[in-house]
Amino acid sequence: MNVNMTASNPDTTYGVDTGETLTLTCQFSNPSSLTSAGTVSWTKGTTAVSSGIDSTGVTLSPGISKLTIASTSSTDTGVYTCNVDYSSVSVTGVSGTYSVTVRGATDMQDNVVLTGAANTVFSCSFFGILTTSNVITWTKSSDSTPITSGVTPVALSGETIGSTLTITSPSTNDEYTCALVASESGQQKFTLQDTARIIMMQITSFTSSEATAAVGDAITLTCESSAVPQGISLEKTTKIKLGSVEKMSSTTANTYTISSALSTDNGVYTCEVQFGSDAANTDTETLNQYVRHVANTNAFALSDGSSSAVLTCVFYGDALSSGVTWTLASTAVTAGGRFSLNTDSHDTATLTTTATLTISSYITSDNGIYTCAGTYSTGGVTLSGEVTLSGVGLDSFSSTSPTVNKDGTFTLSCVYTHTDTAVVTWTKNGNAFTAMTKQSDGVYIFERTNTAVKEDNGVYECQVNYGTSVGSPKLSLTQYVREVELVPGATVYHAGTATLSLTCKFWGDESTTATWEKDDTAVGGVDGVTAGSPVSWTSTTMFMETTVEIDPSTIESFGGVYKCGAVYTEGTASKTGSITVVELSIHSFTSTSPTVNKDGTFTLSCVYTHTDTAVVTWTKNGNAFT
Repeated sequence: MNVNMTASNPDTTYGVDTGETLTLTCQFSNPSSLTSAGTVSWTKGTTAVSSGIDSTGVTLSPGISKLTIASTSSTDTGVYTCNVDYSSVSVTGVSGTYSVTVRGATDMQDNVVLTGAANTVFSCSFFGILTTSNVITWTKSSDSTPITSGVTPVALSGETIGSTLTITSPSTNDEYTCALVASESGQQKFTLQDTARIIMMQITSFTSSEATAAVGDAITLTCESSAVPQGISLEKTTKIKLGSVEKMSSTTANTYTISSALSTDNGVYTCEVQFGSDAANTDTETLNQYVRHVANTNAFALSDGSSSAVLTCVFYGDALSSGVTWTLASTAVTAGGRFSLNTDSHDTATLTTTATLTISSYITSDNGIYTCAGTYSTGGVTLSGEVTLSGVGLDSFSSTSPTVNKDGTFTLSCVYTHTDTAVVTWTKNGNAFTAMTKQSDGVYIFERTNTAVKEDNGVYECQVNYGTSVGSPKLSLTQYVREVELVPGATVYHAGTATLSLTCKFWGDESTTATWEKDDTAVGGVDGVTAGSPVSWTSTTMFMETTVEIDPSTIESFGGVYKCGAVYTEGTASKTGSITVVELSIHSFTSTSPTVNKDGTFTLSCVYTHTDTAVVTWTKNGNAFT
């Protein structure tokens, strides 16, 4: 028995073109001893084929089975096997194979090209190529002459061959064809080809309905771009931006309308049109939209006479024809003496012109409403604005009670000239202090009402920042809170013979002449108690510190009230503090009847110095006794 495989296309050896219909015929001889036909199946590689099979002739002699592949594609390439199974009649089956290669062209993509592009590249490739004699040519619809410049062949690799075409400085829409002509000795010649187009696109215009507008005018910006050629599906996305701020984005509209222009609408606008999904195919165009305007502003100068006053006018829109003029109460302000005038060049990025009037060594009589006027180059239109000049400053920084006792009352007040942009900051001992509150415009306060504590001691500073062109005046003051700090505390518990140190810190302004007493007796007359040398007050620490040391081994009873005292230099006021030292000990441990008979009576008594934290434990014969 044998199997003969044939194909309907005589050139199948060198490939089948995509889209063709291919029929594979499996012819086999049935043994004469068969009483029933065999079963025929088809596979591609190892995968069963279930459609396109015609097995109506399997009972003929010879038997026939056909596999038809309609409209071939690259996925149909492979080795097909016809299997004839005679197992039902105990006869060995047979099979035959046929290799199919489907050849074709990979779709070339249309190239969207922006006007002015340096070049564009088409790339074509052909698959399923089994021939060795292959020629690829390029032509365009507007000229059938083969193109030779810019062509780069891509060598045959496996069953794929290709070519690229680089077009320098493309300028017109056109259709390009890449064609493969192949032949092999003894075989028919075949041709494969694919086409793609150059689609030239650009922004054709970007215009304004009012190139030079005034505040309140209606403005429409229109961005026109190339029309998409008929028969091509290509989406255009149009965006209009002011600086980096997107004002509109649409796939259908190409205008942006400002119903009533403001000075903030003055600026450089950009139109971006993206052709298709590739962001690289985006064309841009800019235009200057002028909205003429001069803002009325305020200017400030420090009233202490140490600074200059700088008055500024900003002219929005196109350039001015000459320098800006200034007047005060209808009187012209001219350069010279304390007055200097300057008009900057037109800023092409912001579309503004800035003019300044600087008054050195400002005095309060310079205050007033100044008028600036400038004439635009186009149309000779003159606009003016007003700048109001005022003096500002830090009037005072004071305390209602520069020196108070603990739990006293004081208020720190910083009074200054209020402006909308003034920023007030406080520091305490050089560090940021944020506990102050705004009482009203021009007044910030910090207050303690019967709550002053030693931590309030310090050097406070109030600063008002009016901006770099004006200045940042500041004032400082020192606040004292007199308080005696007891270390380690008002009550001290001590046991044993270790030396005990007691310290008093006298907070506030400067204090001297430290003294110590034990139970109303000066320390100098008490054995075992020694006063150390005081640590002097400084303007940084703001306390004077004095210490006494107690040696329990040289004093019969060191418990008692230790009083410290000091005299403040200012006003000779004095302050005292007292620390109570409690001597911890077991005074006695006794029995009412150290020896008793059985059923007798006795009481054990442990007498000790009581504290809230003392814990008493007993043992009996070394074991816990509860």
